[in-house]
Amino acid sequence: MAAVFSLVMLWLNFSVYRFFYVKRGLGFALRVIPWHWFYYFYGGLAFAVATGNYVWHEWFLSKLNVSTG
Repeated sequence: MAAVFSLVMLWLNFSVYRFFYVKRGLGFALRVIPWHWFYYFYGGLAFAVATGNYVWHEWFLSKLNVSTG
């Protein structure tokens, strides 16, 4: 499953990695990949945390009539 995910991520971002390859070379392009995927990870994590915070405050606490400030 991880291999499939990796291949899909490489395919979807091929133009970005090709840009880095053309501008800075193969070594740079290969070093960029883990950082680029980390960028997607923490962006997704931030979205999940913010959405969870919103759902908690707007849906659950409002049902309990709790003042949040």
